[in-house]
Amino acid sequence: MSNSKIYLGSTNLGTGKIKLGSNDVSAIYLGTSLLYPPTTPPTPTDPDMLCFTAQQANSSVGLNVPSGLNLTLYKSTDGVNFSSWDGSAVTLSNVGDKLYVYGNNQTLATDHNSFTNFAMTGQIAADGDVTYLLQNNGLSTLTSNYALCGLFENCTSLTTAPSLPSTTLSSHCYGYMFYGCSGLTTAPSLPSTTLANGCYYSMFERCSNLTTTPSLPATTLANSCYYSMFSQCTSLTTAPSLPATTLAQECYMGMFGGCSNLVNAPSLPATTLANSCYYSMFHYCTSLTTAPDLMAQTLEINCYFQMFDGCSNLNSVTCLATDISAASCTSNWLRDVAQTGTFTKDQYMSSWTTGIDGIPSGWTVEDYIELLNPTVTITSDDGEGNYDCYFTAECTDTIFQSIDGQTLNIYVDDNGSEELVISDIIDAYSDNYSEVFRDFAYTDPYDLTNGGRFEIVDGNDNVITSGNWTYANVTGNCDNLTFPTVNSIEVEETADGWIGRITLDDDLSNYDGYNISIDGANGEVNFSISNDLMDGENGEYVGNNTFEVGIDFGATPPTAGTYNDFTVSMSIGKFDECNDEYTDLDGEVITL
Repeated sequence: MSNSKIYLGSTNLGTGKIKLGSNDVSAIYLGTSLLYPPTTPPTPTDPDMLCFTAQQANSSVGLNVPSGLNLTLYKSTDGVNFSSWDGSAVTLSNVGDKLYVYGNNQTLATDHNSFTNFAMTGQIAADGDVTYLLQNNGLSTLTSNYALCGLFENCTSLTTAPSLPSTTLSSHCYGYMFYGCSGLTTAPSLPSTTLANGCYYSMFERCSNLTTTPSLPATTLANSCYYSMFSQCTSLTTAPSLPATTLAQECYMGMFGGCSNLVNAPSLPATTLANSCYYSMFHYCTSLTTAPDLMAQTLEINCYFQMFDGCSNLNSVTCLATDISAASCTSNWLRDVAQTGTFTKDQYMSSWTTGIDGIPSGWTVEDYIELLNPTVTITSDDGEGNYDCYFTAECTDTIFQSIDGQTLNIYVDDNGSEELVISDIIDAYSDNYSEVFRDFAYTDPYDLTNGGRFEIVDGNDNVITSGNWTYANVTGNCDNLTFPTVNSIEVEETADGWIGRITLDDDLSNYDGYNISIDGANGEVNFSISNDLMDGENGEYVGNNTFEVGIDFGATPPTAGTYNDFTVSMSIGKFDECNDEYTDLDGEVITL
């Protein structure tokens, strides 16, 4: 394992240049051992040099090198005087004694069956850059497959891991690297955003005392990149964030399998899946009670296979899949979960089966509701404790209507503590507008003008959405409101009585909640039809621009004939100070 010399005759080429034709030769290897150029130790004060420190007297560090793998390695106990190292165990007699190591090698492994592996006794803390074993000033890019695979596997004496600063990885480069390192409590930082197939494969598997995980910033994944990465990490309670939106085959397969104390699962934002992407991801996470929201609509082969199998306390799952036709996509995914729970699904999804491959027996099924940019505004009209409250959100008509009848809670801040001051039922009667508490009186001693927080809850007190509400003083705004042009007005006698039909040049749903009056005159005969534009109550929309409302005229219905004089009035129902103000709209002649 020592560094050989190359001679041309009696000339040592280690101090000169080697050329191939007119080109300089940058390096010559014998197997994986670097022969040329000669290696030099790192700067003795280099803080990035790989170093092992004894935390217990008479600890030792050795290195097992598989046959057929020729390595060039150097060691030092003072960081100054280096000598060739064949991997024989070095005893660190005193607490604080150190062993510095570096090398020049293409790789330390050929696969997971043939890899270089540290052997340690006592308690050892590592620091510095582990890639100094490959190059004496470290590597930001790993090019050799399996480069550091299995390097610390089953090193139960290792208490602190070295740094792994490389930002571009190679296939399986860190596979099994810390497998079985039960002395590790904190994982090293993993800054790479460019991953490779299997790069973190079983990297921390069976690190039974690991409690702190690294950030995993990559947003585009590679095949099997996180395969079983934290499997059997039984002390882990919180998983790292997983921001990736582009998945790959088996990318998260078994990642947290057997993490029996995991209670906080990461969000899974991807909506486009890959084959086996979440296969057994949380298998036997027995402390997990709530699954991450699964927003993808189309599932892929094996994507959720055994995903939550054996999660015996899991009682809440939200899955918006609408196409579950892929082979084995949900096989055994909810086997042996809690006997009761809540399954939230897409409201139009009707293909779920009951059982371990679908929705567990005994669970309650609810429809998913999503509101975008919900807002609440409270207004005052008279300064005397009378208020209006309006709730709006950007969403589809169907979703918005689905919150009709849910409860809106209004909170204010009372010197640092939150107080519930108003609670009432949502009345959602258009595609993006709802009105609650209209013309309510509020006299409690909290100041509403500073705003506060709101939440919408369902009948089981589950929070559907929440946000901050604002206060607005709208007194005097009525004069600024405008109304559409009336295109036509019809009055018709039917078997059920008289109806009025009004067509405007704008979508009537924009005027939901207003009051429309049609008043006509023919000589001494008058009529009036009036009702609120409220879909599904006393009238109905019969087109985007047409609303039809019926009125019982009693003993004096309109007389048939031509009414040349009529007005259409619209009262403003949204603000109290406007209730008695009308704007006339010109229309056409009504013929009865």
